[in-house]
Amino acid sequence: MTNSPYRAVLAHVGARISAAAQPHWFPERFYVIRGNDMNAFSAPGGYVFVNEGLLRGVDNVDELANVLGHETAHLVLGHVTARNKQAERRNLISNIGHWFVNQTQKGQNAVGAADLASKYTFLGFTRDQEYAADREGALL
Repeated sequence: MTNSPYRAVLAHVGARISAAAQPHWFPERFYVIRGNDMNAFSAPGGYVFVNEGLLRGVDNVDELANVLGHETAHLVLGHVTARNKQAERRNLISNIGHWFVNQTQKGQNAVGAADLASKYTFLGFTRDQEYAADREGALL
């Protein structure tokens, strides 16, 4: 969102966190997402997305810096890249399964269930990755 009243503070605090995380190979960019969720997430290429609900809910810029530090840590520590590689492997395995499975209704149901299960398996970061992002984010 380019017209959010939170855009300026997000850019300012984000720039401070990104500078503290140097060196990194990507230009870090921070974006406001419309909505009431108290959530933030990072994406490949240095993108960090923060919901308006979270921006409204923090008490001060230090709390925002902690969240941005955590998301930046996921990027710097390679968690986002690792998650995407897992998703690529999952898609490859799923495609091979589709190719080999007998196209009966029973076979299609089995492949569909496996696809659904694999998507939920790889949605988030591991507990160890979350702890590492907490530690690194606090340092940033």
